[in-house]
Amino acid sequence: MNVTVLLENTACRSDIESEHGLSLLLETPKHRILFDTGQSDAFARNAAKLGIDLGTVDLAVIAGAAARTISPFFTVPQILRGSF
Repeated sequence: MNVTVLLENTACRSDIESEHGLSLLLETPKHRILFDTGQSDAFARNAAKLGIDLGTVDLAVIAGAAARTISPFFTVPQILRGSF
């Protein structure tokens, strides 16, 4: 399995955004899973900067019911359809 951190509270590159929260791309030989989205759509901008096509994600998992996960959730379907 390959795990790519799309977003967390620190960044190791100056062009990558950070914020309180977490977003991971989990890749197995059969599936690509987006795990959570953080507080905003910064996860999508970071994915683009990392050369990751979120349109190839098979499943999005939104962890928890906190308000911070609600707003980006509405962006996820757009990303998966390639219309972000």
